[in-house]
Amino acid sequence: AIAAPRAHGKSTYTSQLFPLWCLVFNYKSFIVEISDAVELMEGMLEAIKAELEDNPHLKLDFPSVVGIGKTWRVGEFVSNNGVKIKAFGSGKRLRGVRYGVKRPDLVILDDLENDTNVRSKDQRDKLEDWVDEAVLNLGSADGSLDVLYVGTILHNDSVLARKLKLGFWNPKVFRSIEEFPQRLDLWDEYATLYRNSDFNTAHQFYLKNKALMDKGAKVLWNEAKSLEDLMKLRAENLKAFNKEQLNNPRSENQIFSLDSINFYDVLPPISQYYMYIDPAGEKAKSDFTAITIIGKGTKGFYVVESIVKILKAQSIIKTIFNLQKIYKCRLIEIETNGGQFFLKKWIQEKSLESGVFLPLRGKNNSVSKFERIESLSLAFENEELFLHKSQSMLISQLLEFPEGKNDDAPDSLAGAFLLARVKSSIKRRNHNIRVRSPQRRVYV
Repeated sequence: AIAAPRAHGKSTYTSQLFPLWCLVFNYKSFIVEISDAVELMEGMLEAIKAELEDNPHLKLDFPSVVGIGKTWRVGEFVSNNGVKIKAFGSGKRLRGVRYGVKRPDLVILDDLENDTNVRSKDQRDKLEDWVDEAVLNLGSADGSLDVLYVGTILHNDSVLARKLKLGFWNPKVFRSIEEFPQRLDLWDEYATLYRNSDFNTAHQFYLKNKALMDKGAKVLWNEAKSLEDLMKLRAENLKAFNKEQLNNPRSENQIFSLDSINFYDVLPPISQYYMYIDPAGEKAKSDFTAITIIGKGTKGFYVVESIVKILKAQSIIKTIFNLQKIYKCRLIEIETNGGQFFLKKWIQEKSLESGVFLPLRGKNNSVSKFERIESLSLAFENEELFLHKSQSMLISQLLEFPEGKNDDAPDSLAGAFLLARVKSSIKRRNHNIRVRSPQRRVYV
């Protein structure tokens, strides 16, 4: 699996030159090339066919291979030495694909995803299932199938990004700027000139300060994209530059990063626990219920439980009672917006039936969900809030916020933190109150 920047020849090398090399040397007999849109891959095949028809150097070195083969149509051809290449679009039916008795022995996946579909987790999951189940099982039982997956990382949870985390895919990531220049402050001035004046003004500034502005920089392919070319793209659109040139599709809207989140390894002594419940709506069968328990320590607030599951009402109630037995929370809040008030009533009835008191109250949020979750960034910045690295669902949803599919865990965390912080503050203020004895007034 290879991630490479735009306009650096990845498709030319992997979808044209590499299969052509395999073809003329008879290294492979049935090559399948797949892209997001079959039309793009059909264009790649046309380029290979043009080389076989018109390249004089190939005619000299491989006279028995070149020329028009017996099958020679758009999206599919068989060369004169019997090698077949066929194009497909991503997600299409592949089961049973054969060339006579031969099954594919090379699959090239080139830019399987597009900017629209990659935003949907459901679409990402569906495409990954298709790759794992349909593509990787195209080959014969002898294990002769090779798969080359190339593209640009369009989303931090794209299928390509997932495969790049797996060692057996032999992952490689290339960036157009391998090392940034030391004087980024000068490049910020360049960007201001480029945006507010014109390119010539910015370019003259660069030429005047070239030695300083180039110092420390290392670009991937200077002949194709110089440092100034790339920094100009960066000035035009930072988000697009990070994604298309650095394979770092972090959104400009992203609020949380792993570097900004505080973590603890060992839980310190906790004086009080607080629980917050964000239940799925009454009719939301696929939404998560998120339950967060925060403990008040001497240096801040610590998330000790972050439960994010699809739970039915009875399971939610059972989970709450079990957690209360363990943590004996000082106060429990449950969100009652959006028709969720019914669950509070059921919990109170269960509490009366069982004789187990729950310090439960409802919470009707008037502040928007975005503002509630965004406020956590200040808590992390002030080192008031700490998570544990085992709370993977919570961390994942924080990193994907606000563009992720789910944000139930961060919303529950925001509710729990606000509850714990406000109640701890009230308790502290009460402890600071001093009763003064009456003072005698003297009248003259």
